[in-house]
Amino acid sequence: MSSFKRRFVFGLLAIAAVALAAIVPRNATAQTVDEIIKRGKIQIAIDITNPPHGTMGADMQPDGYEVAIARLLAKSMGVELELIPVTSQNRISFVLTNRCDVLIAGLTVTSQRALQVWFTSPYSVNILGVIAEKSKAISKPADLAGLRVGTVRAQFGEPFLVKAAPPGTNIMRFDDLQATMQALLAGQVDAIAENWLIPNELNKLRPGRGYETKLDLSKGYWGMAIRRGQGDLLQWLNSFIFAIKAGGELNELHQKYIGLPLPEMPVL
Repeated sequence: MSSFKRRFVFGLLAIAAVALAAIVPRNATAQTVDEIIKRGKIQIAIDITNPPHGTMGADMQPDGYEVAIARLLAKSMGVELELIPVTSQNRISFVLTNRCDVLIAGLTVTSQRALQVWFTSPYSVNILGVIAEKSKAISKPADLAGLRVGTVRAQFGEPFLVKAAPPGTNIMRFDDLQATMQALLAGQVDAIAENWLIPNELNKLRPGRGYETKLDLSKGYWGMAIRRGQGDLLQWLNSFIFAIKAGGELNELHQKYIGLPLPEMPVL
């Protein structure tokens, strides 16, 4: 089976799993760590359609950065892990309707979301930045003046770029990410405003140019989410995150799956 067909099949399986999870009732009513340990299983919701954080591996098993964290979490608690597939659209509802114990699915910590769920300290970060070749001298927004900077039209990066760009910046808008990346590779633009994972993809396509994130425009910190009022579980999860940060395991997973060192993150 070709790699394209394999990815296509895995994609269909992941979508089917998410759809099934949405209709199958769950009973994740544990409120404390002791109750989860007594049950012998922790139910963790993860978006398996969001590589490299969550995906289906070549062995047709869930894999990715967040999946690896979930497995380490269950091992640390001494219980079996049950992964529950969710999507970015339905993930919070799985917490609110007791269909999981913990959500680890790229959920950015915001005060508005904290009205619905309780967040742990961050385990990851999503950075939007200005990406260019290593030779480009860009270290502050003022350096964008006179440059052609690409962005995806009407997507999350555009407003941050517009806000940061000084007068004289030529903002060029493209229809999708692939077109934006191609414009940078072809020299149609000097830089692009995109996710901090994009330089790795660009460097695979054009080795030797040293694409890197020059300037951060926005940072969103991802935390695990649980139902409000579960103080005992929240305390344990924060202790777990602290321990794997201090012990280096979280950085190792980040390097393995994300391809970048774990950045400094605040603590809730």
